[in-house]
Amino acid sequence: MPSTWIEFDSYTDPSEQWRVLEDFTCSNPVVVIEYRSSDRESYLCGRHAIAHWNQYSDIVFGTVHYREVRPAAAREQVMNANTIVVYAYGIQVGQSYKDRPPPESLIEQARMLLAE
Repeated sequence: MPSTWIEFDSYTDPSEQWRVLEDFTCSNPVVVIEYRSSDRESYLCGRHAIAHWNQYSDIVFGTVHYREVRPAAAREQVMNANTIVVYAYGIQVGQSYKDRPPPESLIEQARMLLAE
């Protein structure tokens, strides 16, 4: 499943942004959100990105522009653009920045948590 763009305008209150992001992270057992700095293709959401791989068809992927949600992102302790955050039932499993750790390993951790 391709990534869903979560978009806000500049007038959206940060607490409302955070509620929308929280609702999105609770929408499926495993959810991945990428806080992007630009619209260029990414490892997560590009044309051949992991969001399109069959092995991740059970995962919900979301993308948001970091600059639009900076205060809301800080509440999730996301301090840099191009950070990927993985959730299991709305609880943050971990963050990947500059592919450290690889997002795939965080997704597998989330799946293992759900299997317990």
